[in-house]
Amino acid sequence: AVCGLISVLLMAWVWSGSHFIPNIADESAYVLQAEIFAKGKWSLAARPLPEFFEQMHVFVTPFLASKYFPGQSLLLVPGVLVGIRPLVPLLLIFGSSVLIVALCRRLTNGWVALLVWAFWTTSRANLRFLPSYFSETTTVFLWLLGWWALYDWYLKPRRRTLILLSLCIAWALITRPLTGLVFAVPAITVAVWSARRHGLLAEIRYALMVGAV
Repeated sequence: AVCGLISVLLMAWVWSGSHFIPNIADESAYVLQAEIFAKGKWSLAARPLPEFFEQMHVFVTPFLASKYFPGQSLLLVPGVLVGIRPLVPLLLIFGSSVLIVALCRRLTNGWVALLVWAFWTTSRANLRFLPSYFSETTTVFLWLLGWWALYDWYLKPRRRTLILLSLCIAWALITRPLTGLVFAVPAITVAVWSARRHGLLAEIRYALMVGAV
């Protein structure tokens, strides 16, 4: 939790340089759709003279909506509703940091976990993409949580961890489909192999039903 808090403070400080305003077209599209979802709508009516409202990754006719899949924007809605748009990305950064430490400590030891977390938190790519409204913030968290669930299922098969893995895969697929697919194929392969080894193939149906929803 301490590592997670440090990561959040560091990345919030980096993000504050742009005053938490979307400054990339992708971010603007995600935030726009989150604001539309916050109104309880899937899209808004087309703007008058739509050519004056054109922007990348956004439909302006015959309606106004983001062109992106909805997973990222749906998660941003709570922050929009309470008036703190960076809220959910910062919470996801906290969760990812906690999972980095927990996973590494589970597989190795505390010192290795701290070293991995330190490299992860200060890496150039993470400082570029995570303090933002980009969907990478969500998929990083989903992959890490999915790996935790998969490893837990591999060691001690339990229905709840299999369902958690299914939820991570499903949400990744409606956020960044290709990224979700790259995660889903090996994860499902290992989960099914493990279920077969333990004679628990029937449990797969519960995960499939939840993921499908």
